[in-house]
Amino acid sequence: AAAAAAAATTATAPTHAAVPTASAAMSNQQSADDLEKKLKESIQKHKQIIADCEEQIVPLEKTLKTIVSNVNKAKGYLKNLKDKIKEFKSTRKRSGDGIESEMVTILKKFRIQIQAYHGGTLHGKDVRKLMNDANEIFTMFATILKDNKKDGCEYTDEEIDKICNKYAILCMLWDGAFSYASKMSPTKDDVVMYQRFVTAAAYSHVELGLNVTPKVHLMWMHVVEQMMLSGGLFHKREDWLERLHQETSKMRDQLRRTKDMEVRCVSMARLHHQQTDPEVVSWVATVDADACRGPRKNYTKKEDERKKERETRRLAVVNEWEKVHPDKAYKQQRSDGNSKDVMSIEE
Repeated sequence: AAAAAAAATTATAPTHAAVPTASAAMSNQQSADDLEKKLKESIQKHKQIIADCEEQIVPLEKTLKTIVSNVNKAKGYLKNLKDKIKEFKSTRKRSGDGIESEMVTILKKFRIQIQAYHGGTLHGKDVRKLMNDANEIFTMFATILKDNKKDGCEYTDEEIDKICNKYAILCMLWDGAFSYASKMSPTKDDVVMYQRFVTAAAYSHVELGLNVTPKVHLMWMHVVEQMMLSGGLFHKREDWLERLHQETSKMRDQLRRTKDMEVRCVSMARLHHQQTDPEVVSWVATVDADACRGPRKNYTKKEDERKKERETRRLAVVNEWEKVHPDKAYKQQRSDGNSKDVMSIEE
């Protein structure tokens, strides 16, 4: 009986163990089917994305081909243009210096330096030098332009002289305006003369096609009001700042071998105080006055002569401009409200 029970147990055991094994297999099969379905959906989705991208690539490739073609044409055009420029320069090259170098040489004769750090333009002090000798400089410029005139130039010698003369007149008019604007405690006549010069300068400036910069606007619209204030614009200029830069540069160069920064700063401050002390300045002036022999009789300094010539030339230029442009010339207002020709003030 025991053996039969054991045999029955052994025979039925595999049947009970096989039930969970089949269930797990079915579950695994379902998971595999779901995974396969998801993979197929993902593959189908990405195939659709690839198809859309391929469809979008077609017009982009056409656009790229067009751009590449245009770039290649532009490169070829640029190469041909450079070759033509090179050929043009080689065929029209003249012996000796070019026009620009000759003009720069003229400027150097008048101690005018073109500043490289300003893009080849002129600095403030060099502009003043140009205005001082504008008549002579632009006359020389006209000679250079006429001597180096190329074949087929559309300008005649008379036209070149006329253009250069216009620029010379413009410089002299601005020079006159700056001169009267910089006076200390200007009088009413000085203000009137400034308005005459700035009116002629502004109209000439625009006539030559030059840009109306903020500084031109300030000279035209606002300087007169500042001149009428106490002291005028004399003490409001930046000349003192430029002078301070020069003096500080000299002191810094004098003490350049002092390694200790604090010692150098203290020494520079003491030196500046010594040079600007009112008592020291007074004693230096007294010693110089006692040591000098005094001014020579009937002697006029060359700088004074040149200044007088500049003033005479500037006045002649503004008078001539007002005669040519009577409708644009500045008119002074009388107390009764009627305009008065400024020429009568001078008379």
